[in-house]
Amino acid sequence: MLRGPAPTSSGDDQVHALVSIGVSESDARAAVAGQWDPAERDHAHDVFDVWPCNWGAVQIFSELPPSAWDIPQLGGAVRGLRRDQVMHDMLLRGIRRTSWPKLFEQLRVLESAVLEALR
Repeated sequence: MLRGPAPTSSGDDQVHALVSIGVSESDARAAVAGQWDPAERDHAHDVFDVWPCNWGAVQIFSELPPSAWDIPQLGGAVRGLRRDQVMHDMLLRGIRRTSWPKLFEQLRVLESAVLEALR
């Protein structure tokens, strides 16, 4: 196992710990100094790739209106996507019904990821 130079102060210890888990050294130093503002960070690494076979589902999912989500009127946790709204959206887009089973499967994966993130 390779190790860098031994940290010399508690601030350096914190920087070293942050760098060891993948934080850039400049961000680590700014965080330790209390000068790091998450709102100003570079969002270039927030870009992600989508497999071409999943692109249709991602487009549909990202463009669904808020009314497509089943949210209790008196508050509470989001229960999931309203299938009738999703079907209506696919009809309006002119998506062939033969494609619906695969799209629903992909949308369920995206839906479960959102529900898990909201818990």
